Amino acid sequence: MNGPASRAIPVVVVVLGLAAVMGIATRPTSTTLHAGEVSTAPGTLAVRSVALACPAPGLAGAPTARVALVAAAGSASSGSASSGSASSSTGTSGGGASAAKTGGAGVASVTPLSSAGGTPLEHLTQPGVLTISGAQPAAKVPKHAVVPAAPAGQPASVPTQGGVVIQATGSMASGLEAEQVTSADEAAPCAGPGTDFWFVAPGRLSGNHIELALMNVDSQSVSVNVDAFTDAGPLQGASDTGVTIPPHAMVTQSLDTMLSGSRVVAIDVHATVGQVVAALEEKPGSSQGGAWLPADQAPARQVVVPALPGTTATPQVFVAVPGTQDAHLTVTAVTTKGSYQPTGAGGLDIPGSSATEFPLPSLAGVPGALQISSTVPITATVELPGGGTGAPGVFAGALPPVAEQAVAANNTSGGGTGCEVVLAAPGRAVSAQVSEVGESPGQAGTPVTVHIPAHHALVEALGRSATSNHKDTFAVVVTALAGSGPLYVERVLIGSGRNGLRSLIAVPSAVKTVPLPNVRSVVLTAGN
Repeated sequence: MNGPASRAIPVVVVVLGLAAVMGIATRPTSTTLHAGEVSTAPGTLAVRSVALACPAPGLAGAPTARVALVAAAGSASSGSASSGSASSSTGTSGGGASAAKTGGAGVASVTPLSSAGGTPLEHLTQPGVLTISGAQPAAKVPKHAVVPAAPAGQPASVPTQGGVVIQATGSMASGLEAEQVTSADEAAPCAGPGTDFWFVAPGRLSGNHIELALMNVDSQSVSVNVDAFTDAGPLQGASDTGVTIPPHAMVTQSLDTMLSGSRVVAIDVHATVGQVVAALEEKPGSSQGGAWLPADQAPARQVVVPALPGTTATPQVFVAVPGTQDAHLTVTAVTTKGSYQPTGAGGLDIPGSSATEFPLPSLAGVPGALQISSTVPITATVELPGGGTGAPGVFAGALPPVAEQAVAANNTSGGGTGCEVVLAAPGRAVSAQVSEVGESPGQAGTPVTVHIPAHHALVEALGRSATSNHKDTFAVVVTALAGSGPLYVERVLIGSGRNGLRSLIAVPSAVKTVPLPNVRSVVLTAGN
């Protein structure tokens, strides 16, 4: 199960009835197992349990971070959620945490998971916005977070204070989404545990430091392999394998030496035992500013990156080809004026087991998404100038189409900041509902229904709901309506930063239900 897609972790129990017809005899009999016709139509179950993890809040020496969480599904049943640090950090939640939800009762507790069973830092009666301070540098890592020394040549794994885990059950797990924002306006969605995480990013020659954070939200140790290749091909020397993450802990690795001399890097984090949450940060020098790279969709022959905000900057595209075969790419821009192959995107051939970058200046100022088709599986990330102080830029990665609904938990508008969503329909036409949900109970705006023609994009401005207080944070929920084609969503915050681009996020799905598999009748027959 891929990391970015593992937003919800439901507990599903399917009971299969067996019809047995047994003959009783005094001599041995033969038994035959028959698979009959499909006995029940596939159905769905409501999501009842979710775990998400955010790496930034509570990091030692890091600025205060906010975590916005929203349960974007109405339900009359009760549920609960808890937020906690994956270490024994001294992080606390800020006062005045408030709600961003569409319904459903619940209780949230901010609890350090490394001291499970201890006193929660704070209780909340509804999902909302939490503020967690950075851990003190002198804070001690718990004893169970001792990590085995790395073999010679491998990056050292350092137990690290910080990392916030959000665990939700019941109605609050339905449609749960969380987003972390530091004081430098560095925003990133929080991810669910998975077995595979892919990142494609600028390399070390850009002058940035590259650090990998690995979080274990479970009660058993996790083992992870980290594979990487660059614009020069696969890395030579010792591989980064068998990395151990203790229960309820977070470790970090500096990949500077491992990725030395690279212009572009592609990193695959694969859990060989258990599940992990991986996050990659690039930052210049020792500055506290930086950017968390999005986890990309697993390699496929066609990927979509909703990452064209319409600002005047030139998009920079990073593509990874993990297989040994060379890739031939076809790049299509899905814009408000239709789909076409942009200037500068023709004749792109990339060697296997390598990564590359290329600019698309013809798409500066053009809102929409990129659809990249390839002869072999690839994955991709787009970078644009912008972000908070010290950030190398803003990034958005390839992701699957919206499943049920896309949710962005932390949005602001007014006071010099604009907010919008860019909706892309690279295939069939799409009809969708766009809803704003304010922080205070009852601050849900009237849903707006929009229509995106096939092979087009559409820009919808946010923060205009008459019932929302736009000085506060609000959530946005985008729901594809029945009969629609694949839908991709990006959230754009525009402010006073470089090029006006403050934050860009390819909005992930926050599902309310999970499908059940087909169930076949099984018949046991006995004969002589």
